[in-house]
Amino acid sequence: MQDARHAAMVEGHGPARKNGRRRGCPRRRVNACQTRNVPWSGLWRLAPIAVFAVVLGWPSPVAAETTIRTTVGYGGTVHAGRSVPVWVEVAVDRLAQGTVEVTARASNGGPDRAVVRVPVEVPGGSAKSVFVAVPAMQNWGGALEVSARLLDDDGKAVVTSPVQQVSFSSDQEIVGLLPGAAEQHAAPVAARLLVDAGTARFAPLGPAELAEAPGSLDSIGSIIAAGRDVANMVPSDRAGLLHWVDRGGQLLVTSPAGATIEGLPEAWQPGPSGFADAGLGRVRLIGSALAEGRWDSLIEPTVVGQQAGAGLSDGSFAFGGPVRSVGDSLAVDAGLRVPLIGPLIGFLLAYVLVVGPITAIVLNKRGRSELAWVVIPLVALLFTGGSYLGARVLRHGTELAHATVIESSDAGAAATTYAGVAARGAAEPELEFDRAWSAAASPTSAMASMRGQAGDASVVITPRGPAAHLSLRAGEFGVAKGLGPSSTTGGLVVSAKAEAGDRLTGTVRNTTEHDLDEVAVFLGWGGVLVGQLDAGAERSWTMTSPALQQGQPPEQLVWPRAFGRFGEPDEDTVVNLPLWQEHVGLSGAGRPRGMAVAAGWTRDVDPRLTVDGRRRGAVGRTVVTGRAAVSSDGWVREPSVRVEYLRGGDANAFRGGGGGGRSSVLRFTLPAGTDADAPLEIAVPVGTVAEVWNGAQWVRAAALGGSRSAAAVGPGASDIRSLTPASLHQGRVYVRTTGGAAIVRPGGLTGISVRGTVP
Repeated sequence: MQDARHAAMVEGHGPARKNGRRRGCPRRRVNACQTRNVPWSGLWRLAPIAVFAVVLGWPSPVAAETTIRTTVGYGGTVHAGRSVPVWVEVAVDRLAQGTVEVTARASNGGPDRAVVRVPVEVPGGSAKSVFVAVPAMQNWGGALEVSARLLDDDGKAVVTSPVQQVSFSSDQEIVGLLPGAAEQHAAPVAARLLVDAGTARFAPLGPAELAEAPGSLDSIGSIIAAGRDVANMVPSDRAGLLHWVDRGGQLLVTSPAGATIEGLPEAWQPGPSGFADAGLGRVRLIGSALAEGRWDSLIEPTVVGQQAGAGLSDGSFAFGGPVRSVGDSLAVDAGLRVPLIGPLIGFLLAYVLVVGPITAIVLNKRGRSELAWVVIPLVALLFTGGSYLGARVLRHGTELAHATVIESSDAGAAATTYAGVAARGAAEPELEFDRAWSAAASPTSAMASMRGQAGDASVVITPRGPAAHLSLRAGEFGVAKGLGPSSTTGGLVVSAKAEAGDRLTGTVRNTTEHDLDEVAVFLGWGGVLVGQLDAGAERSWTMTSPALQQGQPPEQLVWPRAFGRFGEPDEDTVVNLPLWQEHVGLSGAGRPRGMAVAAGWTRDVDPRLTVDGRRRGAVGRTVVTGRAAVSSDGWVREPSVRVEYLRGGDANAFRGGGGGGRSSVLRFTLPAGTDADAPLEIAVPVGTVAEVWNGAQWVRAAALGGSRSAAAVGPGASDIRSLTPASLHQGRVYVRTTGGAAIVRPGGLTGISVRGTVP
């Protein structure tokens, strides 16, 4: 009877149960109660599960089958000094929430590295791709090592991808395809360039890549768009694309000549010629070339490789004084100045005098020399406390500092802001930027520019936008960089015209709401100071033979106090020369010959940075810039010819040559409106081998025709040769040189103008 009653309880019947549950068992704990009352003899059914759990282990919150892999570079191509695009694919068999961390570092073992973290959620049984544009670092060397990790909520690595090593390319041209163009045309893997200077490789651009523009487009030289691709873009994405064009990108549109491209500024519309210069870039109409399968010889080469201003805070240089960087200038503006040597020496002398002669004399007069054992330690404590309090006062006087560049163009204003944060103690500040911005971060020792050797830095992508996360030890100074659209209205509008005798004239107008100081105009290796320019004011300027002003950067003459021409650089001037060097370089791609660049300075701009979720005011200096191509007065004069180094030699310079026997490819862009039938000549310095692209092949300059010039033999002597009409491609001439530089000497509409040779 007892056995039958026990069996009824086990089967869920009889007096032990009521309404399908055991008496005294709460409804919400039925399963638990039932389990506790299962006799040991019934547990044999659970044995296989127990064995499986012991042998293989229970699955973790993120499944054991989670995998992660990376794809680096558009078409596997990356360029030195440019941001690195990385796609991370995470595959899981159950829901995973965490953070994808991408790390890029130099394969040569250097300290420089860049880290980006992006939150991710992957549904179970699926895979998700995350796009990351890793900020550029200039000291990465010849190759990169890129890896990715999936971190859980506690920051622990769940799975790590294999390290992918990629080498920088020096002749691969990356071409992006906007969605419309990618859907309508199947691009080949590679194609020949318009000029024999490398290979074009194609890659589609989706919403993820465009949302990170212009940073994500940094390594792309050309982009192909269908007729309405630009107009259909999200406004913030279109602003990033236009800024990329303004900085040197080539935009090709599959529309016929004369078509209007919606979404482009009026000044950038190609018109009947089918092309138009747009800032440092160009817009071209290619009609039905892709529909007809003509991918070869369609893409023009662009500057491949490291650009001036691509790094974060390593644009350091010396002017007869200490090496300085943007981080140093930010530290100065924040109040972290190196104490003067005089007060320090005085402090030490006072200590030596007090613990030495003064203490001895006073105690000996009082006959209490044994008190020296007490007085000397007390004096040491007093001076130690004084130095500590002095340092605390200096630290508490520090402020959040910024250094900002505002670039004004037909596409609108774009800003690049460097922010500096001082750490009195161990701290992990986070500087947030708007969603339309991209960010980078770097720790640095104040006044030392020891980037990557102290602390840690990373970029964190948040729902509000990118944030630079800095991990600083006491006394360190962190630097963050952001790039995006500027809220400042207006800018500097500059014009330039080449006249007879290589004389240049023009105007510069301040359309901002701020009064600008130390306004200057630069063209190639020349510069002229305009002076103060109030809001809304306009002034004229004149410059003579800028290409002949060599030996010293023009900043030495234009901004002598900041440059330190007559001594140490003046750190209190409104001109932040390290910022200028970082952004455009003293001889960088930001101001090639043939482009006039205006710059004016102010302390009135406050970017209102967000630090740790709180908006804070910042002190600092801002430079407002504007660019314009140099026009001509009917004669195409040399100062109006834009020169760019595309391959080899010094790709950042607007002068110089291949050097050391290396081959260089140069591009000469003639002023808008130049007649294709106008006579052109090329002046080749003695000792230089020059070849000109004639549309089909490179041709030695000596075989171009024309008579040898009567140039004097000696330094600067040149061979003057006539160019054939086939050498001009939509207003551009391509020259390959070895051993020096070739200078194109364009002639006028009514004759040939041969002027002095430029070394």
